Amino acid sequence: MKERIKNVSISIAANMVTIFVSLIITLILPKIVTVEQYGYWQIYLFYTTYVGVLHFGLNDGIYLRYGGEEYKKLDYKKFNGQFRVLFMIELIAMIVIIFFACTLNDITYKYIWVSLGICTFLSNIRYMYIYILQATNRIKEFAIITIIDRAFFVLFIFAFWMLNIIDGKTVIVSDLLGRVLSLILGGFFCKEIVLEYKKIDQSIWHEIRENIISGSQLMLANLASSCIIGAVRYGIQRNWDVTLFGKISLMLSISNFFVIFINALGIVIYPLLRREDDNNRSDLYFAMEKILDFVLIFSLLLYYPVQIIIRLWLPQYSDVMQYICILYPVYVFEGKMALLYNTYLKVYRKEKVIFKINSICVCISALYTYFSAYMLKNLNAAVFGMLLLIAFRCFVGQVYCAKLLNKHYIANIVSLIFMVCVYFFDGFYLNGPKGFFSLLVMIGIYGVINAFNIKKAIKILIN
Repeated sequence: MKERIKNVSISIAANMVTIFVSLIITLILPKIVTVEQYGYWQIYLFYTTYVGVLHFGLNDGIYLRYGGEEYKKLDYKKFNGQFRVLFMIELIAMIVIIFFACTLNDITYKYIWVSLGICTFLSNIRYMYIYILQATNRIKEFAIITIIDRAFFVLFIFAFWMLNIIDGKTVIVSDLLGRVLSLILGGFFCKEIVLEYKKIDQSIWHEIRENIISGSQLMLANLASSCIIGAVRYGIQRNWDVTLFGKISLMLSISNFFVIFINALGIVIYPLLRREDDNNRSDLYFAMEKILDFVLIFSLLLYYPVQIIIRLWLPQYSDVMQYICILYPVYVFEGKMALLYNTYLKVYRKEKVIFKINSICVCISALYTYFSAYMLKNLNAAVFGMLLLIAFRCFVGQVYCAKLLNKHYIANIVSLIFMVCVYFFDGFYLNGPKGFFSLLVMIGIYGVINAFNIKKAIKILIN
């Protein structure tokens, strides 16, 4: 129990730092660079979402197959061979991406793609360290890597700002420098794996094959997950200018604060659930779902102070403020999927299910994007589609997990949809203090109705 509390506390602390850094970047960066330069930074970030596909599921396979193991009991030489193979793969990937960048005519996009090639090399090697640390429950070391990465990112941005050379390009450089330092630190924490040399023989290739087979479906599932919103964002980038893309991305980044925090809990929960029996997993599912629902719904109230802060601090973004009301609840559905449903499906080794769910949603997203962005040229429809797609995926994941664990789900789905609809009514039609207090009253009623289940859930988690 003490170990659980310690790991959860460390993970929360690390991700509070990450959230704080993200908050600084989200609020300060648009203030010190032009809207256009911020848009180019967001395009780079958008592309980095997909570099993980170039480890071909090897890192995900390690995470899945060794989740719950102790670090000291790992075969370091076996992992060293895989590390060196991954190093060569990412080096080749970086060279290919940079070569492609050299064929582009636009100087800005050429810079973005060169940076993307470097990011691919740094990120995928670093993620091998991170996934090993997560799988073996070395949450403290993982947290330090996360903190160093983001902290130095901010420090480099501050340095460039002080030198009066801050723009989209120097922000990208700051990101890459942070990744370099965190990569070096990851190598230090996993030095046994880096230094225990083993010849790359048949046993290493067999292990790589097993990890890729296990992890490729999860990797593709994660890729498909990114493409659900990514397809819509790509449609916006192609059919509107980089300035508008940057503004919409800023609104989406605000919602992602909560997702970062929720993902931190999922990292801790996965190896713990792997060690539990089915009865305890079922009880914990009930407890986490009830508490998570209430916390996520209650945090919808934060929309009101957030939109006031954005209007006052970033008036140049005020023309897209209506979209923050639409995109803000994305974290409710994304958070539930990330922490609860994806985690449980991974525990029960249902990567195929995750992949199928995400693939279906990607197909719907592609069709919806073509219709809303390319045919109708309707930005409102395109943005609202992001929320609808994420909500649909969440409900499909919930239905599957509920059937897997023999749980009821209809009342939960209906109540969540109802509360989000209340939020939209208050946000669009009442707004201001009236909207805030109306939503507060409805959340209070929701809390009273669910008080018994929430108390029961807290007791389960404590015990």
